[in-house]
Amino acid sequence: PSSPLCYNVTDVSNTSIHAYWRDGGNATGFRLHVDEGFMIIFISKSVACQNLSQDCNHVITGLSPGTNHSITIFATSYGEENSQSCTFHGKK
Repeated sequence: PSSPLCYNVTDVSNTSIHAYWRDGGNATGFRLHVDEGFMIIFISKSVACQNLSQDCNHVITGLSPGTNHSITIFATSYGEENSQSCTFHGKK
């Protein structure tokens, strides 16, 4: 699959955010890796949004207030993670 398109992230609370992206094409799902420091703290199940015109989104919880984080969204193809990804960077 081609790279997903990360385009927006909004605050939900001081420990959670809502990430929005679009499928770059041919992905069967997505996995979200949330990195605070060096630790992956969350890996989502596949998020179903196969339509290029449909927003993919997911609320990510359990972030630590006041810390930097990055969210990398990987495209998956039939459960296999692809190297194509996009990344949000932020701070709670």
